[in-house]
Amino acid sequence: MAEARDTPRTEKMFFSVDQITKRFGGLVANEEISFFIERGEILGIIGHNGAGKTTLFNIITGVIRPDSGRVVLEGEDITGKATAKIASKGVVRTFQASTLFAHMSALDNVITAHYLANKVPFWKYLVQTGKVKQRETLIRKRTEELLDFFGLSAQRHELASSLPFGHQRALSICIALAAEPKLLLLDEPVTGMNESETEEMMAHIRRIRDGGITIAIIEHDMRALMGLSDRVVALNAGRKIAEGLPDEIRVNEEVIESYLGREEDY
Repeated sequence: MAEARDTPRTEKMFFSVDQITKRFGGLVANEEISFFIERGEILGIIGHNGAGKTTLFNIITGVIRPDSGRVVLEGEDITGKATAKIASKGVVRTFQASTLFAHMSALDNVITAHYLANKVPFWKYLVQTGKVKQRETLIRKRTEELLDFFGLSAQRHELASSLPFGHQRALSICIALAAEPKLLLLDEPVTGMNESETEEMMAHIRRIRDGGITIAIIEHDMRALMGLSDRVVALNAGRKIAEGLPDEIRVNEEVIESYLGREEDY
């Protein structure tokens, strides 16, 4: 049976959170949460709404600062750094609600994401025209590759707002991948999808990992999360209650009582 054990502290880990605590007034959103993510793995994070998952993602990406604890990427303490700075170091997230430019095409959404992630000062457009044009060509090529990866090439000129729900979720991940992450945080990537859309998205996520990107995923679809994850961390009321392999988490009594229930349908 998996237990909520303290994560060993070592600077050699690819990524870790160490004793993260965050309070909002009298509410403890995260309480001394520790875990690690190994390079190249998929870590699943489960818990009810209000368990502290989104707060944890917000702390990792610099949206909010923890009251105590550390976030460490490749031996560097990135706790509380600006969101853009953390993204530039390779930690990028998606959101539950697709963060799309609704009245732009799928193609232009991803091109824009490339420029936002790789800012070029205006003066360089004036004095380095050749290099900028070369960069534009590379961005266009990378954008086409991302759209093709997710099967969106045929929809490249469609408005983001007109895309089916599953395609919008895929486009939101394209946008995140434009920032060339080392660690990709996925917030409910398959919630609301039908079975075939879910299977397709799971295949995409595996391919992203196989391409060298480490992944942490929050998801309420237990069948998908357990099928994707190498390890799982379970949260309840802001605390980590279990950490282990999917098969260990499935039979953990505290997880069953607090979250999964006893229906063995996942």
